[in-house]
Amino acid sequence: MLRVVKQKGPHMETVLAWMSAAAIEAGEYKKRKDDNATHRGGAFADSRACDDDWLVGLAAIALRFARPVADGADRLIGARLMDVSPLRKNWRFDWRDAAPSLTRKPRGDDDDDDEGASGEEGKGKGVSGEGASSSVSFVAETFFVAHAAFQSALLPVVRRFEEASGVLRDRAVGKATQHGGNADAASSAASGPLDVSAVVAADVDLNAHGDCGVAALLDPDLAGDACRFALLTCVWLERLASLAPAEAEAAFDVVPETFLTATCDWVCFVLRHGKAELLLDGGGSAGDPTSPVGGVVTKTTPTSPTTPNSSSSSSSSLTVSALARCAVSLLSKPHLVTHPTTRASLVDMLQHIIIGEGGRVASASTLGVRGSATHELLGAFYTNVFYPTLGFNT
Repeated sequence: MLRVVKQKGPHMETVLAWMSAAAIEAGEYKKRKDDNATHRGGAFADSRACDDDWLVGLAAIALRFARPVADGADRLIGARLMDVSPLRKNWRFDWRDAAPSLTRKPRGDDDDDDEGASGEEGKGKGVSGEGASSSVSFVAETFFVAHAAFQSALLPVVRRFEEASGVLRDRAVGKATQHGGNADAASSAASGPLDVSAVVAADVDLNAHGDCGVAALLDPDLAGDACRFALLTCVWLERLASLAPAEAEAAFDVVPETFLTATCDWVCFVLRHGKAELLLDGGGSAGDPTSPVGGVVTKTTPTSPTTPNSSSSSSSSLTVSALARCAVSLLSKPHLVTHPTTRASLVDMLQHIIIGEGGRVASASTLGVRGSATHELLGAFYTNVFYPTLGFNT
């Protein structure tokens, strides 16, 4: 597909149409009724949804296409991504079906989706006719299509994985409590208070599920692209919030809440599993540094061969402090992010940054261990965000 895009012209539209149609299909399961649904019954599989491997593969492809956008974030955010018209008009998706806007204001009559779509057949079908990309850049459409896949494909799998882990953990603890589990857990329960950590460590199903899920979802290429994309989204939202008050509010009127909540959920997932280094490496790209995005070619930036995990190209704005800067900026402007649960997702992300690797399941001794990836996260937060907010010199 990258070779097809490099041919430019109508081929670029073909690739975008395919990815958008696939992302739409990934999210269609929410509209399907499941008569056999039970409590936590969808933790391991949802009969309405596509296979998890297909969803993860789709997300990997979409995020790979968005990689050059993240690499050129310093220039492309201001030049190509400040126009939110693809969210206002239905070029490829009806974003109003995804979630309410961040300001929770109802859409006006000017947000009708009859422009850019090829009649009724163009609405929400992924292909929007000849004029779909005439006024929207390929960079912007790549960013929004990647977000559709990020929200509809990757995050549902992440949430289902964590839900299934919770089900298996509760089952293991329940079996040990009833002395029906393994001998070690049963003897431990008989001699005193149940050692939950020992039970969890000894459960074969839980550990196998966790190992397989983490290997797939935190694959360095996939997770690296997703972390760069999360940083890109945070910088983009912060830039939108810094516009003139009327312009910022107009932009947030059409940005769905899922853009923010999905980003926060992904960051929390990465930190809960002790992979903060993926966010610290977020400024670079491990892929082809000459991948074209709408005629834009990102150039490599030489890096020191002694620097661990150095990448072939970088964007100075995509630092880990972008996470905290975005959270602090949006929390200080409640008229832009109005719903309490959406604001809570920002607070949750800040808590995960401060708590450290392993999140809430970590012991107190791991909080901000000097030299660890989390210590760098914590230092970036206090140095670049917290101290300047209080007016201290850094």
